[in-house]
Amino acid sequence: HPLQPDAAPYRAEIQSGPDGAGHLALVYQRAVGSENSVDCLVELSSNLKDWLPGGSLFTTTMGTLNPDGTQSVCACQTAPLALSRYPFMRLRFQRKGQ
Repeated sequence: HPLQPDAAPYRAEIQSGPDGAGHLALVYQRAVGSENSVDCLVELSSNLKDWLPGGSLFTTTMGTLNPDGTQSVCACQTAPLALSRYPFMRLRFQRKGQ
């Protein structure tokens, strides 16, 4: 509908981890097959100024396939939010090989 806003392409949420604690997570939609040409980099920050690659500080889970040709993906910090030195996460997309 032209008068309704599009759904947000991602959302931040607190997910309950296997340890029972809350973990900061970003859930986003990715076009199926785009993993061959586009990298999705998760970056973490303690101050919103300095960003570093998430590396082993987060896990990525591929979720459900959606009827629109996208797949839900969840990037979740491995450390509980209460213990994490990085309360901020962002996604950065770039073409592979750049």
